[in-house]
Amino acid sequence: MNTWLIEEVEWATRYCNSLPRLEACPSAPGGINRENNMVDLERWDKWMTLLDFVWQHGLPMTMGDYALAMGFDNAPTVANPQQEDSDHDGIGDVIDGAVLEANDVTLLWDSGTAAGSLQARLSNQGVGIVDQKIVFYFDSDGDGSDETFTSQTDSTGTAVVLVESTLPPGTATTYSASWDGVVLTASDEAAVSIQGDCPLTADLTGDCRVDFEDLDVFTSQWLSSGNPADCALTAELSGDDCKIDIADYAVLADQWND
Repeated sequence: MNTWLIEEVEWATRYCNSLPRLEACPSAPGGINRENNMVDLERWDKWMTLLDFVWQHGLPMTMGDYALAMGFDNAPTVANPQQEDSDHDGIGDVIDGAVLEANDVTLLWDSGTAAGSLQARLSNQGVGIVDQKIVFYFDSDGDGSDETFTSQTDSTGTAVVLVESTLPPGTATTYSASWDGVVLTASDEAAVSIQGDCPLTADLTGDCRVDFEDLDVFTSQWLSSGNPADCALTAELSGDDCKIDIADYAVLADQWND
């Protein structure tokens, strides 16, 4: 059945090429309009569309599959009215070779929250692909699960989404971006840097949190003393006497779990 469709119907011209198949045709043998083994370019292009569908989805075996194949869109999310597919791989030329590039970003920390934007550009041969949905994944609160953000690409193919994060200053992490073009997907990963000054003087480990790690540092220096003019004790929190005592502990306790 499939061989007959290929040889007798899909790409051949007919003796009366403008008339429907099997209707009366005076110039055809037997007077019936059949194929004459020449190539009709318009029908050939349609047959290529069918082959693109087969390439992507397997061999159609029913007429329903055939009808679906003829309606196959080789770039479903991008305008592609002529369905150009120069290499006949089932992916339209407008997206064949598309890449998504995520940019390294910096979020600025202020008063307990870091804010900024995640950015990614979708392009094909350097030309931005517009009006495409980009999904961003970023663990903004450090709980081990990514939050999801979405944005559409603009006229340059760039998608930007504003985010806020509770990650502390000094954090270096990553985010990812993805695009689903149905017949083709693309993704990328980039770095996120949290920058800003931490107001917690009792943060002794540099993560802008005061917790048991800071307490470990504090207790290791407990009752130590040094030269006030050049104090090397990081747990000196209450003044400039370079002695680690109850006054310093009071500062640690006041900022505990901040």
